[in-house]
Amino acid sequence: MAHISRRATLRVWLQERDARRVWVQDTLFVASAPSALLPIHEAARYWDVDQIQELISKGVNPDALDEPGGRTPLFFACCEESNFTAALSNDEGHADAQVACAKALLRAGASAQAANVYGLGPIHCAAACRRAGARLVELLIVYGADPNQSTGGGRTPLHAAAQHGHAATVQALLRAGADANFRGRYGTALDLANCPPKITARAHRTRCRSVLPYLLRAGASLPKESEFVYLQRVMELGSFAAYESLHLAALAKVFVPKFPSLPEELVRLVITYWAHVGFY
Repeated sequence: MAHISRRATLRVWLQERDARRVWVQDTLFVASAPSALLPIHEAARYWDVDQIQELISKGVNPDALDEPGGRTPLFFACCEESNFTAALSNDEGHADAQVACAKALLRAGASAQAANVYGLGPIHCAAACRRAGARLVELLIVYGADPNQSTGGGRTPLHAAAQHGHAATVQALLRAGADANFRGRYGTALDLANCPPKITARAHRTRCRSVLPYLLRAGASLPKESEFVYLQRVMELGSFAAYESLHLAALAKVFVPKFPSLPEELVRLVITYWAHVGFY
């Protein structure tokens, strides 16, 4: 039974992954694609920090490229699909190992701004990670990665995080200056979060819904249409600011009478910081 459950989980994960991929050749990173991998690539692929450190101590180049993809070890370290057995696990220790692997490479001088033959960088791969994404993105930015790094097809890390529905990573990128309205071949980050493939699991659609308020608050332009009721309501009012204001007024109507000894402005301020105004 456990074996069947694991196979089913893997099948759903692969189906979700393939369904989410609007990524065509100019933006797709497949860690399992045929290529000539050096030992340091293999170590990074399986997040083996000890092996990475041993190889680097022997003089191995932390920015060694594979053939023909032109990917550095940091690419593999930042990509969950290179080690999907661990990615499927609920053990948070795997996320820690992934971050530790990336950190070891960066400390050894690996470039956070590297790009493969399609313009895809480690930060794009990190932004798509389910567990360690936000931590990896923050780490890469500290080491000089550009939160607006664009591929040949106009894909940025924010596109990847939004399309995969990773709210924490979206927030990390926006804090670092990611452009919420950067428009690539397939639109903006909000366009991708707004249109998850219909065959994807409900959980993925829920994750996509969770990133919408962060993008809107950062100034993302409204789409022309949406299947999300939340976004439909914002669109009816014409802007996120208008929706946020209406939401705050509704909450204030409930809570201000409960605190007659406090100034209304103070109650509204507390509501603003406490209630995630405009997010639902």
